[in-house]
Amino acid sequence: MRMNRNLAQFRDIDRHRSSRSGSPQLQDEACLHFWKELVANWENRTEIVNYCVDVVEATMETKRQALAGQDPKLDENRRTASSLYTDEVKRNQMRNELTVEAIIRQRSLDGVDSSSPRSLTHAPGTGGILRTPAASITCQCFLAYSPRQNITTHL
Repeated sequence: MRMNRNLAQFRDIDRHRSSRSGSPQLQDEACLHFWKELVANWENRTEIVNYCVDVVEATMETKRQALAGQDPKLDENRRTASSLYTDEVKRNQMRNELTVEAIIRQRSLDGVDSSSPRSLTHAPGTGGILRTPAASITCQCFLAYSPRQNITTHL
């Protein structure tokens, strides 16, 4: 879910709630919802890439076993060796995706951290989310841990 869509959804909820009672923690709810969705998307992408790497590695192992003890000059073995090289390239590309994911995560955390003021206070009951006392239209929260740590272990 995109951040602007998330904020619009919670703005609608706020309008509905405000007719009955005030909702001072709406910003916290929006931030928490946004982070949970973001982390879930990160985990799903990582799981998919790891699955693809595992499938390619299993295929490569089968091809290596087929080549073991065979004459490398036979046409069939040359095709298998060529296919094995192609699979290695695919595996490396997928592993590069994991590196790209790590960079995206770090930049996301840095972006939220840099947009948040230094006077943050802990918001109890928000699963480790920090918030500013003043609510604003931008999501000014970040996770209560060092960005260098693994995000999946904290939410």
